[in-house]
Amino acid sequence: MDPSRIKAARHELLGLHKALIDAARVELERIDGRLNANEMLDRLLNDERLAWLRPLSELIVAFDELLESETPIDPAPYVARAVALLTYDAAAEADPFATAYARLLHEVPDVTMAHAATMRALA
Repeated sequence: MDPSRIKAARHELLGLHKALIDAARVELERIDGRLNANEMLDRLLNDERLAWLRPLSELIVAFDELLESETPIDPAPYVARAVALLTYDAAAEADPFATAYARLLHEVPDVTMAHAATMRALA
């Protein structure tokens, strides 16, 4: 995978991450009331209800490190990790990310669209 495709995949991962954060924010605000940007950032960093998002956040950081590396790194393991994370596996039902992601993928159109764009970029 050439660097421009890796950048495109990272871009789509960021879009997916944003769609998931937006969906999570809607759910939080139903319970906790309106959140400003600082409150939402604090929730993302500290609220265990949003801990399920961390695997995707960590994956984006890994893609950033891949792109910033001065030595050539094989992107295949990063891409495989992303595909595995974003592909539903019945065996992963106990995984918090898999559970929340599968639900939002079916309930939130923006998440569905971002998922499709991300999977195309990872192909």
